[in-house]
Amino acid sequence: MPTPLTPPPLEVVLQGLHDSEIRCGIQNEPPVDGITAWIDYGSRAEKATFYGTIVGDRQVWPAADRIASWLHETALRLFPDSPYAKEHNTEAPKKPTKRAKNCPSSEHLRHIGSM
Repeated sequence: MPTPLTPPPLEVVLQGLHDSEIRCGIQNEPPVDGITAWIDYGSRAEKATFYGTIVGDRQVWPAADRIASWLHETALRLFPDSPYAKEHNTEAPKKPTKRAKNCPSSEHLRHIGSM
């Protein structure tokens, strides 16, 4: 399932998951263990930890868009039939193919080919 190039903002992802009753969370793991995002599915949880980087003498926290992207993509993968996935599905709708009225069946074509 294709996902948008730019994920929705973290606030939009969290609100959408909440509205779809998908349990998720973000928690810090002090002192230097990063930020963990998680989504519950069934009796299990999928988790990812995002680490900050040290720039000079200060730590830069993980970008919210990386966390939002992970939550978004994980929710689409784990809950493809959820209201959240339906709202954020970027795949073009597929039309059922119909056989043309005058299109011969494969059985008819086999018969013609053996003549």
